[in-house]
Amino acid sequence: MGCDGRGLKWAGRVGLMFGSLLLSCLTLIGTSQADETRTETGKLTRKDRQLSTGEYYETFELEMLAGQTITLDLTSDQFDPWVQFSALDQEGNVDEDRVWFNDDFEGSSQRSWLEVPITAAGTYRIMVTSKSANETGNYELTIATRDAARDPEGRNLPPTAGGASERVEVGVLNRFDQQLENLEYYDLYPLELTAGTQVTVDLTSEDFDTYLYMRTDVDPEFVVVNDDFEDDRHHSRIEFTASADGVYRIYATSYNPEELGEYRLRMAMLDPRSGASGAAASTRREQGYLAKDDSQLTTGEYSDAYLIQGVPGQRVRIELTSSDFDPYLILRAPSGEQLENDDFLDARDKSVIETIFTEQGEYRLLVTSYSAGEVGAYDLVIELSAGGAGSDGGLETGARVNGELTDADSEVEGGRVGDVYYFNANAGDYVRIKHVSEQFDTMMVLTSPDGDSEVFDDEGEDRNAGINQRLTQSGRYTLTVTSYEAGERGSYLLSFDRSEAGSATAARRVFGVFVGIADYPGEGADLILCDVDAQTIYSLLRDNYGMRAEDSVLLVNEDATVDGVTGALRRIGQAAGPNDLLVFFYSGHGGQFSAEANSADPDGIHETLALYDGQVTDDDFAELINGSDAGIALVALDSCFSGGFAKDVVSARGRMGIFSSEEDVLSNVAAEFEAGGFLSRFFADALLDHRIDADLNSDQQLTAHELSHYLGERYREDVRSNRVKGGEGGVDSSENLSFQRLVVDRGGVTSTEVLFRW
Repeated sequence: MGCDGRGLKWAGRVGLMFGSLLLSCLTLIGTSQADETRTETGKLTRKDRQLSTGEYYETFELEMLAGQTITLDLTSDQFDPWVQFSALDQEGNVDEDRVWFNDDFEGSSQRSWLEVPITAAGTYRIMVTSKSANETGNYELTIATRDAARDPEGRNLPPTAGGASERVEVGVLNRFDQQLENLEYYDLYPLELTAGTQVTVDLTSEDFDTYLYMRTDVDPEFVVVNDDFEDDRHHSRIEFTASADGVYRIYATSYNPEELGEYRLRMAMLDPRSGASGAAASTRREQGYLAKDDSQLTTGEYSDAYLIQGVPGQRVRIELTSSDFDPYLILRAPSGEQLENDDFLDARDKSVIETIFTEQGEYRLLVTSYSAGEVGAYDLVIELSAGGAGSDGGLETGARVNGELTDADSEVEGGRVGDVYYFNANAGDYVRIKHVSEQFDTMMVLTSPDGDSEVFDDEGEDRNAGINQRLTQSGRYTLTVTSYEAGERGSYLLSFDRSEAGSATAARRVFGVFVGIADYPGEGADLILCDVDAQTIYSLLRDNYGMRAEDSVLLVNEDATVDGVTGALRRIGQAAGPNDLLVFFYSGHGGQFSAEANSADPDGIHETLALYDGQVTDDDFAELINGSDAGIALVALDSCFSGGFAKDVVSARGRMGIFSSEEDVLSNVAAEFEAGGFLSRFFADALLDHRIDADLNSDQQLTAHELSHYLGERYREDVRSNRVKGGEGGVDSSENLSFQRLVVDRGGVTSTEVLFRW
């Protein structure tokens, strides 16, 4: 539900206008009954009343009860529909603090949709109108109401936001909007909240200096404001917890008078009374200061405390930096178990804790210093992945659940025991579910809304069950997690991801060839961890992005021969089609040799991949990649001189290359990151541990631009090594040419092309 930048223009005038509304223009549809759905068909004509801005409209009134929820779905193929829902006061005028709008639902100019929880009984008005003045035509309005939730004694429960929810609005400050006392234009967004609901609001704009504030009549002294979040004049953020049930008004405005322009408003709400133990992905940033009036540890260090609500299976990364003192982190679980970190990768100004929560409840984070008595400013970033399932077994996209099969679990067919989960989906949605255990052979049973069941056992060549498929029905699915053999017990990890129908990535299969060589024949040529690099990227795409065993090949060390690699790339490449993504990843030695100059290598220096028993040249490799019909081919090479492959590989439509260094530069081993190369480590981080950072617009999709941007930033921050030119005619090895730099060439792939989605 929501409104856009026009919202307040109407909210400020509707009350006066509707007070004198003619009865002939008003349709009375009585008192809303529990769980009722009805459809009204109508037509906007030139005989209808008009708003002051020229739009024709029709209205409907109904009585609502506290605790009910109403959903409005307005469609028209003859005009751009706009739906408004308003509470009326005792005089029958619109209550300006309780007005909800929607224009283009999910970008559709033929549909408007909103859902509103009702916190106070009374009369409410629905207005059907158009986006632009003087539009007419037929429409259909579906009105669905749900009854209030009830406790075991049958009493109405207060309305709830249903756990975690997020609302994103795109609006415009314009000269039709109302103005504050100092002449700043503003748009108003009312939120009906229950006591205890935690709210985070972000306002961003490229057109003006943003400013946010919140006011509420339930507590006139409760005001939250923010101008520049983290010193960014185009970003404002407020966070607050609702102190009582009621309406909280969010004002999206500017810092300076009469500023105009587009903006994006994100409102995230978490109702702790929903009972869900699941958690949404989030990033929390704090700027603090250790001061002499802070609490002190028994050893004399000052400390600030932060609380984190965790669920089993949820991944957390905490980063503390300070230039004023030597930072130190302490994370205490609900059970009292403790993790600590001082210098992350020997950096005296940074401490990092990365872990997966194993307990449900409140984690206590202490920000402190290494030595007693230190004070100063610090920056804190807390990144939480999605994780867990609801207390009733409900799964949301991104859930990661640590579970256990025990004798107390329900018995399923064949004498097995199992845990039961459920999720809601639509026909055409794509699901990726993985059930992993080191203690038993896993199995899953998926039951469709019509009652049909399908068994999923081993996925590929391992003993872990997986589901990667498009769903054919809409409704509630039941997932039973169990073992292959009766009598098996033990802990497991369940991961659940769902892509909505119509998403480009949901329809795209991922194919891949992954090559890593650390153990070369002979002496003096071995590398460290390059084989692990390939295994890591291979596993990430299998476990988190739905890549099938039959669509992928992993070749490490002695298996990474010339025939093995070229044969695998030829077979996998030919299997990929125009809607698919082909990934080739390599970590190992790279080489150069002199040969005939051509358009791709005008200097006559050609590059190679040094495989276990021979070389593959840039020309031969390009022929293999570009011989595939894959819609997108992503090539990632972590090897010396790899940038020289760019001109050969990225020579066809839909080809993108990421290379660890320039064509005349060596690539360094990334031992401090426990990886064979920097690109390998940073690419893995972008796919999982740091994908929240890489996903710039937080839409759970990684575009070509976002991946390039993230990798480039990591190189600038973390790669500081001297490189020299190699091959024939190389310079003196003591000469410092440059730092190692990332090379990205996506000439055949647009910046907005989605590569990965979770």
